Amino acid sequence: MLQYWAYKKIGTANYLNAAKWSMNFLQNQTSNPSYEALEYWGPLLASRLNAEQGGNYDVTKLMNWAFDTNSGHRPSWGGLKGSFGSYAMDGLMGSNNDNGGNYAFAMNTFAAAMGIVPVARYDQRYARAIGKWMLNAASNARLYYGDQVRATLQDSAFWTGDPNHGIPYEGLRYRKIGDSTKAPFATGDPLTRNE
Repeated sequence: MLQYWAYKKIGTANYLNAAKWSMNFLQNQTSNPSYEALEYWGPLLASRLNAEQGGNYDVTKLMNWAFDTNSGHRPSWGGLKGSFGSYAMDGLMGSNNDNGGNYAFAMNTFAAAMGIVPVARYDQRYARAIGKWMLNAASNARLYYGDQVRATLQDSAFWTGDPNHGIPYEGLRYRKIGDSTKAPFATGDPLTRNE
């Protein structure tokens, strides 16, 4: 995607060739090569090359890889569904098997939206599905912020350095490690790993 953006800005063919080479590599893969956030940009590049350069890349395969939790390179990472406690988590992105449960990450969710939402502009077949996903993800992503979950369901409710709650937690665990009554639990790896 970076190579294609460079081509669109500078116009030099070597950037376009690099973008196509990268997409050809993905097109020829038979298993999901996704590693956390890297595959979120595949559907966008495929759909743009198809629309703007007459390509014939498999957007569906790449879209499935972005959400699939069966990557051989980062197993259990992708789109999450269901609830953490009584809170819906559909549409958030992260791990479906971290310490025995799901762990949704703010930046994975936000990066997925940046890469996947624009696909609807270039390939309208995905517009309805992307819209449904974003409705769920946007609604549930609010829970990354400290004013959206009870203080007992977060590890840094005491922090007063963000009075407007503009800084999200790194993630939401299915439950607090060691306390299944606290679900979901807004936290981050630095504090979680020291519990």
